[in-house]
Formats: sequence, C-alpha cells, structure tokens
Amino acid sequence: MNYVEIFADENGVSHFRDVEIVLTRGEVAPPALPVALSEFMPATEVGFISIPSGWVGGWHQAPSDGFIFVLSGEVQIEVGDGESRRFPAGSVWLHRDRNGPGHNSSIVSKEDAKLVIVKFPD
Repeated sequence: MNYVEIFADENGVSHFRDVEIVLTRGEVAPPALPVALSEFMPATEVGFISIPSGWVGGWHQAPSDGFIFVLSGEVQIEVGDGESRRFPAGSVWLHRDRNGPGHNSSIVSKEDAKLVIVKFPD
C-alpha cells in the first residue's frame, strides 16, 4: 500500500515523493481476528468536498498538512519542480507543501471530483 507525499524542500520548491505504508499484524477491533494495519496518526478534522469538472485551483499552498482521498473523478497536480501527476479514484496523497508557491491542482475528469480531506494537527 502506498501514497504520494507533496512536500516543499528548504527552498520552498514542491516535489512528489512515493511513500510505502508499513503494515504490521495487529488487532484493530477485538475480538475480531488480527489484520495488517499501519500506525495510526492524529487527525483534527475530516471533510467531504465536491469540485466541478474543469476547475483549476491555480498555484497555492496546502492550508494544512493532511491526507486527501479521491472517491471519484480525477485530479491533476503540478508541483514546483515541473512534475505533474494524475490522481484517479482510489488515489491518496499527503499535502505538506506549506511554504513556497505550493502546487497547481485541477480537475481533469469529465465528472466532478469527490474528495475526502483529513487534516492533521499543526
């Protein structure tokens, strides 16, 4: 299992980094049988958003660190080093580019994008 991290380097330039999630066997809901699970992370807010097809966000920083899960539609993100990636339904990325110009995101699917945002504490 993996996710993509969007982060800013010491010069404020944003980049992508692929992160593998480490899973270990453990109990999540005893007495149910053990499962493979990651370490849990603290979160402060969870929200659902719908962004229309064709929307272009322009260059902006992440308002907070946190995960974004794509439920439907497809998001394209360009980072400061010039790389661009597409995130279809089922994709997950972690925003951590809170300095510098940030990233440019747009909805490239014909359908609206439905997302879940999980914000981390500052």
